[in-house]
Amino acid sequence: MNDKAKRSAENLSKLNQAHKQLIDEQENQLLVDFDAAYDEWKAKEKPLTVKFKGKTYPVPSRQPFAYSLFISRHTKRKYDHKLKREVPQLFIPEDKAEEYVRLMFGEKFLQAMKESDVEVDFVMDKIAPEIHKMWQGEQIVEGKNAQTPGS
Repeated sequence: MNDKAKRSAENLSKLNQAHKQLIDEQENQLLVDFDAAYDEWKAKEKPLTVKFKGKTYPVPSRQPFAYSLFISRHTKRKYDHKLKREVPQLFIPEDKAEEYVRLMFGEKFLQAMKESDVEVDFVMDKIAPEIHKMWQGEQIVEGKNAQTPGS
């Protein structure tokens, strides 16, 4: 290979490297990376803890996105004649009840409920509303067997 061909090959190699570097820099400039921000946000959002059948279970401190999507999918607007306006009503089909509980409480809590003798009405009437109140930042009204978060 003569000197001219050798220099051309070297120049072509340098141009290819510079081109690759330029493409990498442009891709980095166009990339918005939320991983670090999400990790920081998660660290601040400590899970809530619920006690059931003598064991404690973590529950997300805020409504999980998948749960919110589930709720929006199963909320219907119905006309309330007393209020004289449409109001949202959650309707969970029987075959979706397990998914609802799993999305709200997590797999371990769902498993504990399945293994217990707890009735679905108790979960829907007592436990679920309390979790919603915690997610909305409301204080839970202290009853005979209820505690506010942090107490």
